[in-house]
Amino acid sequence: MKKFVLKSLTIIIVQLLISCGSDDDQTSVLTTLKGRVYDVERKVDVKDFKLVLGTIDCRFSNSLNGCFTDPVDSVWTDEKGNYSITYNHVLGKKYNLLKQYYGTSYYTEIIQKDSIIPGKENIKDVDAWYPVILALNLKIRNNNNEPLTVGNGIVDNDNISYSFGTQNIFEQEKDTLIYLRTKPNSDIEVRFTYSTGNFNEDFHHYREIAQTNLADTLRLSYTIDCSTF
Repeated sequence: MKKFVLKSLTIIIVQLLISCGSDDDQTSVLTTLKGRVYDVERKVDVKDFKLVLGTIDCRFSNSLNGCFTDPVDSVWTDEKGNYSITYNHVLGKKYNLLKQYYGTSYYTEIIQKDSIIPGKENIKDVDAWYPVILALNLKIRNNNNEPLTVGNGIVDNDNISYSFGTQNIFEQEKDTLIYLRTKPNSDIEVRFTYSTGNFNEDFHHYREIAQTNLADTLRLSYTIDCSTF
């Protein structure tokens, strides 16, 4: 009986040693991530804003492609928009603030793009801006090969960035009012995309440049004749 107990204890101790050895393989260091969340355009601190820290794992193989995120910790900003997270940074893993697509009315952009340095205090401020409503009063003509797709993006150094979604119009002739979101205090491009109906998907584009301000809504009017572009 004593031999059986001794053997069982030996097995348990070995398993514990293996487990501890496995933990040691993933060495971690205390790391701090802190900063401020504010609406840069409106110069307003954003309080009670949830930030989520997570790991990012990008894999590219025959069976699996893409980047995967796993939340590690979260925090809410204080009255002045400040936040701080101290966590165990496992060496070899990549960490960053994860974008929050749901449950918030703000669009976020991390100002400091540098990678998080393990064992250090890292500063990452976040520009969290509330979108402007783009109200488009449209007169649609000759939309013979529907749909006509309407969208917009930010013009930055002659490049178009940031997609705010699109809306499709299927009626051949229609006067309509549609609503899109866009960025305040920015040059934007309003895009109209139309197909001629050819088999090779011959898409044509009509673009208009506009500028938003800090008002909650920007109203624009366009007459779009699909036969002209």
